[in-house]
Amino acid sequence: MAIPTLTVRQPWASLIIAGFKIIENRSWPPPAKYMGKRIAIHAGGMLELEALDQPWVKPYIAKLPNPMPRGAVIGTVMIDKGTIPPGDLVNLGKRDRGDPLLEWWTPDHHGWMLCDPRAFSEPVRAQGNMGIWMWEPPEGFCDEFLPEHE
Repeated sequence: MAIPTLTVRQPWASLIIAGFKIIENRSWPPPAKYMGKRIAIHAGGMLELEALDQPWVKPYIAKLPNPMPRGAVIGTVMIDKGTIPPGDLVNLGKRDRGDPLLEWWTPDHHGWMLCDPRAFSEPVRAQGNMGIWMWEPPEGFCDEFLPEHE
């Protein structure tokens, strides 16, 4: 069974699966057919080195596996039914200063609200792709975190 999958660069992919990063910033909104559904997260081959030096990211990075997996599907996450459109400063102004959303959302992007991350016991090597793409788990792969078990 093919699973909708999103490739995300590291360290962001691991931060999503660890439950720290609750917003994924994209130039496009999440497709309506995936809202409220579970998708797989593929850790891309690239590592954004500048992200590792961001003071607000460093405490979270210290809690991630080292090295972070790359070129692999590492778990699944739900795309919540809510999304934040670009420039939604009205709703942003209603949030408390300590709201984690303020750390993760880029105001000129669509903020995909993510929830219920579930890490695979082991990363599964895979070639990534742009946009949401369909990943075919290897034969014999069985994980309770795949969408068919929901």
